[in-house]
Amino acid sequence: MSGDQPVVRMATAGDAWGLVTHLDRHMAESGSPGTPVFTPIPAGSVWHDELLFLQLQDFWQRPLTEFGWGRCWIVQTGQSVVGALVLRGATTAAGLHRATLAMGLEADFRRRRLGAALLQHAVAWSEQQSEIAWLDLRVFAHNVAGLALYGRHGFAEIGRVVDFMRIAGEPLDDILMARRTPSLSTADH
Repeated sequence: MSGDQPVVRMATAGDAWGLVTHLDRHMAESGSPGTPVFTPIPAGSVWHDELLFLQLQDFWQRPLTEFGWGRCWIVQTGQSVVGALVLRGATTAAGLHRATLAMGLEADFRRRRLGAALLQHAVAWSEQQSEIAWLDLRVFAHNVAGLALYGRHGFAEIGRVVDFMRIAGEPLDDILMARRTPSLSTADH
């Protein structure tokens, strides 16, 4: 990898610790001055980094036919992971035709089309997986940039939870969005 030019790629088991340290930095930015709240995890919360590291390695190895699977794409600059998109399979066998998406970039790497690049990689991969018929995500209603980005990539609002959470006493609405994949499966409805 040359210089500090960001590279988007699918993560491997060797990237797990880099992803954990990215998540530590990224979550600390939520609700900081000039940054909207984007996670329900309160600032200063203690992560169990070692446990998360082991969980990441486990779910990346699971096949799509097994509940609890996961895949991840990262933005890497130099040796640091500075952004990620995680797809997680359902926690029950009956929901394995859906995957839930979560994405985040550290502040210095936002508004550089890296979120779009992460989405393009994950959507293209999902469209090649016969097991995946739908991609789902949740986004807080005040995240106007996120809503626009997801909309440009084919996600549509399918529901809204008013007063979903209260952070620092402020109610936050949550928007549920989904995108149908042109799945190769003949079992889709």
